[in-house]
Amino acid sequence: MNAQTWSRDRLLAILAADAAGYSRLMSLDGHGTVTALDAAREVFRAHIAAHAGRVIDMAGDSVLAVFETAAAAANAALAVQGRLAGSASGTPEDRRLRFRIGIHVGDVIEKPDGTVYGDGVNIAARLESLAEPGGITVSQAVHGMVARRVDAAFEDIGEQTVKNIAQPVRVYRMRPVETRSGQPTGQEGQSKTTVMVVEDDPGLLSRFCKIVVSAPEFELFAAVGNLAAARHAIAHKAPDVLITDLGLPDGSGIELIAETARRYPATNIMVITMFGDEQHVLASIEAGATGYVIKDSLPEEMLALIRQLIAGGSPISPVIARQLLKRFKAAPEPGAQAAQAAQPTQSTQSTQPAQPVDDAGLSPRESEVLSLIAKGFSFGEIARLLAVSPHTITAHVKKIYQKLAVHSRGEAVYEADKMGLLRR
Repeated sequence: MNAQTWSRDRLLAILAADAAGYSRLMSLDGHGTVTALDAAREVFRAHIAAHAGRVIDMAGDSVLAVFETAAAAANAALAVQGRLAGSASGTPEDRRLRFRIGIHVGDVIEKPDGTVYGDGVNIAARLESLAEPGGITVSQAVHGMVARRVDAAFEDIGEQTVKNIAQPVRVYRMRPVETRSGQPTGQEGQSKTTVMVVEDDPGLLSRFCKIVVSAPEFELFAAVGNLAAARHAIAHKAPDVLITDLGLPDGSGIELIAETARRYPATNIMVITMFGDEQHVLASIEAGATGYVIKDSLPEEMLALIRQLIAGGSPISPVIARQLLKRFKAAPEPGAQAAQAAQPTQSTQSTQPAQPVDDAGLSPRESEVLSLIAKGFSFGEIARLLAVSPHTITAHVKKIYQKLAVHSRGEAVYEADKMGLLRR
C-alpha cells in the first residue's frame, strides 16, 4: 500500500508533558497521586481544547498534544501551568504533582487515526525533559514565532544536545510575565471571572471552552465531561460560574447543581441542555440554577448569557420562559382563599399592635440589597444605585443567602416575603 494513502506530512506545534517525580509521589501516596493526576489531565484537556488543540495521547503520566499554531500551544501551556499551580497551593511542597512541558514546531507524519510521529514529536519530548518541574521549555523555532505574541518572558539556555536528534537544539525557558503585584501583565488589580463547563459531548465541550477563553474577563476554571470529574473539580473551591448539562453519563447535572448551590451559594449556575420539559426545568431551578438555556441557541450567544448571569440576570430560553408563564398563569394563586378568610376586620386591624418582624440577622445594607433584589434589579444595577462595586454586592448577596439558608435569588425573595422582611 502506498504510504500516501494512509499518512500525510504536516507542520504542527507539538506539546509534550510529563509529571516530575511521579514514581516518588506514587510511593508516598498512591491514591492521592492518582487523584491529582486525573485532575491534572482534566486541566490539560480543558486548555488544550480551549486553544484549538488536540490531545494525541495521555499514557501514564504523560501528555502529547498538537496545535495548528505555536502561539496556541504556548498559551495553552501557560494556562495549564498557571491553573495547576493555583490548584496545588494548599498541598505540601513535597506532595505537589508538577508537570514539565516542552513545545516544538516541526514536521510530523499524521496517520488517519490522528496519531503523529517524527522528529518533531521527538524534539518536543526532549525539550520537556529539559524543563523545570512546573516549567516550560520551547525550541528556537517556537521562540521566533511567539516571542512577541504571548505574555511571557524567555530565557535563552543555549544549544542543547538531545537524545536521538543529530543536530543540537537551541532551547528557551518560557515563563509568564508578572507585574510587581504578582498579577499577569495587563491584569494588575483585576480579577477574572472563573467559569466551569460540564458537558459530555467532546465537540460541544471544546467549542464552549474556546468561547470562554476568547473573552478577556473570563478564565476557564475546569472543563469536564461527567459528574464524578465535576465533583472532583469543586472539591475544595468553586468557580464563579457553573455551566452544566443535565444528561451526564454517570448521573444527573441536577445533583451537581444542588451540591454546588448548597456548598457555594455565591456561584452562578446555568443549565445548558437538550431537555426542555417542565420536569427538568423546575427541578433545576429548585436545585439552585438561575439560568436555563436550550442548546439550540448556543454557542454563539454563550458569552452574552454568562455576562447576563453575572450581572444578576436569569437567562432563560424563550421556549422555556413561555412554558413557565403558562404554568403560573394556569395555577391558582396559592393560599388565596385562605388568605382572604384570614383577613382581619377593620376593627381588628386598628386595635391589634403590629407584630415585630425577625430580621434574620440582616444588616441594614443587606436588607436594602434584598429589597432591591425583590424589586427585580440586577446585581449590576444595585451596585450602581448604591454607588458600590459589583463585588461588594456579590459579597452582600452571599451573606444574605447564608443568613436566609437559601441558594438562589428566587428562594431569597420567597423566604424574605414569608418572614415579612419585604413589608417592613
